[in-house]
Amino acid sequence: MPTPASSCATEQHNPEGATFSYDRITRAVDAWDGNDIRTLKDLILHEHLAFRDSHPQEDDITFFLLTIYPP
Repeated sequence: MPTPASSCATEQHNPEGATFSYDRITRAVDAWDGNDIRTLKDLILHEHLAFRDSHPQEDDITFFLLTIYPP
């Protein structure tokens, strides 16, 4: 199960003033097929870009993905 963590990515605003939020990252994780972790990275970046639309990028896009395997 991947565990996303982010700093600046969740703080991005869209033209209406809403923030990207962890909920949107969670939805990307839920939509992920569970295979290549790079696909999840691409999903999150795509959702982030679509969310901010024409609003300028306010900060860097920082997140990391950690896959935790059972012992």
